Amino acid sequence: MVIAVITLAPNFGGVSIIYRFLVGSLSDVQWDEIRLAAPWTIALPPVILLAGRRLNILRLGDEVAEGLGVGVRRTRAVLFATSVLLVAPVVAIAGPIGFIALVSPHIVRRLLRTSDARVVMPVAAVTGAVLVLAADGAARLALHPHEVAVGLWTALLGAPVLLVLMQRGIFGKRPSA
Repeated sequence: MVIAVITLAPNFGGVSIIYRFLVGSLSDVQWDEIRLAAPWTIALPPVILLAGRRLNILRLGDEVAEGLGVGVRRTRAVLFATSVLLVAPVVAIAGPIGFIALVSPHIVRRLLRTSDARVVMPVAAVTGAVLVLAADGAARLALHPHEVAVGLWTALLGAPVLLVLMQRGIFGKRPSA
């Protein structure tokens, strides 16, 4: 990493790209990049949404799911591949913006008081988008005129929120000790 920064130091654009990729930033995202990611982000969510029922059944355990006719290995493989294909273009464009995907579903489950994947997944996606936009706005305004990368901001705010959610348990119950 240090060698890459030193090598690209005369080319500030290169350092900017490395920085954006390492910490996650929306500041340099271009419409051309969004157009490249759009087909994936439009075509693949229905695959995951259609698997909502199978995901609910998978929560019962592998043996029960198999007994109810869900192909556990196939379902997991399809959902894993679909998730990777959805996330990869976004991370390639904006870099890693941490904690949003970890915190959003838990917030949605607590607010809606349901763990039904058919409800939680679409609402968590919208919640995650709103959280990223809010974090980006806060990152741009926090130290104005300087801008903090949104990935640093979400890590700073998201880690404590995630720890509180984990400590309380997913549905607000304290874990048994």
